[in-house]
Amino acid sequence: MWDPVSFIRRFYELHRIRFTKFLIAGIGGFMVSELIIILGLWIFGIRMTIPVIVVAGILSITFGFAVNEKWSMADSPVVRTLFPTMVRLGKFQLVYLLGNIVSWATMLILLRFFSLSPAYGNIPGSIVVVPVNYLVSAKLVWKLKLT
Repeated sequence: MWDPVSFIRRFYELHRIRFTKFLIAGIGGFMVSELIIILGLWIFGIRMTIPVIVVAGILSITFGFAVNEKWSMADSPVVRTLFPTMVRLGKFQLVYLLGNIVSWATMLILLRFFSLSPAYGNIPGSIVVVPVNYLVSAKLVWKLKLT
């Protein structure tokens, strides 16, 4: 029978350092996203919220992929030539797209019902999706064993 406590303990032992690096890369990507959202809304106005957050998402995910590829997942068993790297980037974008849908929905709901700037609404959505993004991208993008 599957024991979630044992899974979490084993996962923590195997992935503690890599997850910490992934989290740091994610914080960097989050900062890129926040900067683009703040500047984009300042330049283009609130009417352009959706295009601004989509551009911010794509650019921040690409930044996070580059950092993870070179640092967090540098020892993963994948081929590091151009085509396989582009395929991994595409997979990473798709994994994060799913996470960003949650984050974007959070932003838009907070904007619509509480008049809270999308720059602030990005924070709770991002916190929720980090562990899921790590698990899915570690397995699908960098082919790591999770336990």
